[in-house]
Amino acid sequence: MKFMLAGMFAIALAGCASHRSAPAADRGPRVSAADTRTAYNAAYDLGRKAAKAAGKVDAGAKEKAIAAGLGHIKDLDASKIRIDVSKGIVYIRGQAKTQIERMRAEGYVYGFVGNAKGVRSLLEVPQ
Repeated sequence: MKFMLAGMFAIALAGCASHRSAPAADRGPRVSAADTRTAYNAAYDLGRKAAKAAGKVDAGAKEKAIAAGLGHIKDLDASKIRIDVSKGIVYIRGQAKTQIERMRAEGYVYGFVGNAKGVRSLLEVPQ
């Protein structure tokens, strides 16, 4: 019985150790809330300007305009980001390299659409 309890304790310790988060050095640079807010706001403003220039467009044109606009944002690799429009909702899908890139992409799309109800972000940022 003692050996069984000791074995279960050892397994529990090993299991707990395997789920520890990565050391701080492996998580990449920390990003402040102010940095993400600044990135989002700047991209949002670009999205509002692009929407004003585009005027009222149908779903297909909106999808193309947003995708093209994302490609022109400084410090944003939009190659793995897809834009889909379905039933009036703009979906942002794919992967951003960093949290800052995610905020830039979301800011631009929210700015272009003009309201939060019309956007669903499914962007992922690798850990």
